[in-house]
Amino acid sequence: MPKTKKTKKQIKLSTKTIAVGAVAIIAVLLVSIQIYFNLYVWNVLKIQSTTQLRTQIISAIDGLFELRKSPTDGQKIPEARLILPKGKGDLATVKYTYNEPMDVIPATIDISSYAILNTSKSVVDGTSIDELFESTPIAQACARGFQISFEYPNIDSGDTSLKFIAKKKLADNRDIYITREQNCGDKSKESGSTEHILHQMMDELEKYLLQIQSY
Repeated sequence: MPKTKKTKKQIKLSTKTIAVGAVAIIAVLLVSIQIYFNLYVWNVLKIQSTTQLRTQIISAIDGLFELRKSPTDGQKIPEARLILPKGKGDLATVKYTYNEPMDVIPATIDISSYAILNTSKSVVDGTSIDELFESTPIAQACARGFQISFEYPNIDSGDTSLKFIAKKKLADNRDIYITREQNCGDKSKESGSTEHILHQMMDELEKYLLQIQSY
């Protein structure tokens, strides 16, 4: 059969169909590219947000720890008339905060060390905000470390994160009570893990603080 020649109308229609099809394909590609770009940007923003938040949390913990004092004049804590033994290595970096008594709340002293704090900061991590918030309390607990009170601490019905360590009679006949943050370190974790190491470091600081005396 002889080939039929396409009319000008048919040629225009075919050209238009091809053009519409090409535009549709380009539109689909552009939408796909935009969706991919949006997902990429969202993931980057999530990572940046988590990273920035981690930096802010660590900076806040560092800032509060920097406000603490170092024992002076042979490891003395003058506000409480206490003296610590002269420490070596990590124990030489011990710092404290003396909390003034208020109404019925007795004076307390929070004691930790740079070594414990710096080790705990590596635990503050996570690829999501939720993971980051789950790990943050460990570093906060390590920054608090130990608390010394001049009255028995109300931890039986209060803060369960504190563990009572010892009551000690001082040379000037005062009593002190030593408690420890349980959330800093975990001896049940695998040996060599950061939390296991933190537990060992807290044990070392505990033995050191049990030697505290009055002057």
